Amino acid sequence: GSMDSRPLQQAKVELMRSLENLDATQQFQVIFYNTQAIPLVARSRGTDMFRGNDLHRMDVERQLEIIEADGGTSHLNALEAALKYNADVIFFLTDADDLNLNAQQLADITRRNNGGARIHCIEFGSSPDLSRPRTPRNSLQRFAEQNGGTYRYINVSDLR
Repeated sequence: GSMDSRPLQQAKVELMRSLENLDATQQFQVIFYNTQAIPLVARSRGTDMFRGNDLHRMDVERQLEIIEADGGTSHLNALEAALKYNADVIFFLTDADDLNLNAQQLADITRRNNGGARIHCIEFGSSPDLSRPRTPRNSLQRFAEQNGGTYRYINVSDLR
C-alpha cells in the first residue's frame, strides 16, 4: 500500500514502454507483489511466459489496469518467485530503500541466482537521490551490484 498511485502508475508506464522494445522471440513475465508474489497470467497454454508481440503486450496492459497498491511487502517472496523463471534479467522495482532482508537471506538469493540473471533494482522514493556510484548507500544498491545489475533511484516528487 505504500507504493501509492503515482509511483505505481509510473512503473506501469515504464513497463509498457520497455515491452515495446521486445520482439516475438523474447519471453518475459511480470510479477507484482505485496505479501505475496503475483505473476501475471499468460493466455498461451503450456507456458507462464509472455512473448514480445502485440497480442501479449495488450494482454499485459489489460492486466495492469486492475493492479493496485495493496497490503504489506515481502521482497523475499517476490525475488524467490522471479528466480523460478530462470530469467536472463530481473528488474526489481520497489519503494523501499532497504530490502529488510538479513545477510543470510541476501546471500541465499545471490547464491541461488548464481549469476544466472542480472538483477537491476529501481527504487521509488520521495527524497533527493543520495546514492554514490562507488559506495552503495543501501541494500538495494549492494544487492544489484552483487547480482551483476544496476541501481536507479526515481524521485516520485518529480513525477507530478
